[in-house]
Amino acid sequence: MYIYKSKSIEQVLRITELINVAYYRFPENFVFEGEAHDFWELCYVDKGQIVVQQEQNNYLLKAGEMIFCKPNVFHKSWVWQGKDASVVTLAFSVNGIALDVFEKNIVLLNAKQRQCVSAIVCEAEATYQNFYSPQEVSLEYSENAPYGGEQIIVNRLEELMISVLRSGRSIKADKRIVTDELQYECNELANRIVHYMQEHISEKITLQQLAQINHISVSTLKRTFAVQTGCSVMSYLTALRIEEAKQMLAEHNYSLNEIAEKTGFGSVHYFSSVFKKHTGKTPKEFQMLRRNI
Repeated sequence: MYIYKSKSIEQVLRITELINVAYYRFPENFVFEGEAHDFWELCYVDKGQIVVQQEQNNYLLKAGEMIFCKPNVFHKSWVWQGKDASVVTLAFSVNGIALDVFEKNIVLLNAKQRQCVSAIVCEAEATYQNFYSPQEVSLEYSENAPYGGEQIIVNRLEELMISVLRSGRSIKADKRIVTDELQYECNELANRIVHYMQEHISEKITLQQLAQINHISVSTLKRTFAVQTGCSVMSYLTALRIEEAKQMLAEHNYSLNEIAEKTGFGSVHYFSSVFKKHTGKTPKEFQMLRRNI
């Protein structure tokens, strides 16, 4: 005969209230002016980069990262360098131990944790109205909300937070403080790179060369330039060369060989291939169209 003995479940944390779940697509130059409230809030960056201000410090968050804001702490946010971004936010009340781990830490989500966020987003999208509207923060059920959707969202959120506590994959937010000096330096670096490419557009330009000239590593060069401009160094250089070629085709009588050489493409075949990929027309077609305008 089996003897059964019940065991109470230890709950290391429990979501007691769900205040808001939303997916925000922040446009260029977006600024959220800020607020303070008596519940927790987490912010996960799905695309782009944003700056979150907490207690007068500005923290840079990149795609795939998350930060928590504890109750009654004023916080505001804006898109980094004016570029658009997409953000998931969840506001909730929670009871539990070790919640101080979530304070002033930026969490680097692993693949399983990112899947958990995606599952929350999918369930909330089906469960609530106005899921993508920044103006709506009340959780109103959709007409065809799935059975138990809200409970699944809460369960997923608890799973995510426990997973974060287990993994410890976080960095001190102090390491991501954005200063005015840092932002100015990043802008200046990107401007120097663009100016150099414009002045040497007919020459062969490499990442190693640009990094050496600016006394930085290639990885720092690529990361900083991408943050400032929204694209890679080489993509930007190609765009500059295409624009220069378009001007030459419209205003001068250079041969295609001369234009390919003056814009740094090297061969006519490569120049024509890249030009058509970017404009949808061959150099000759573009030239005829512009001169007939």
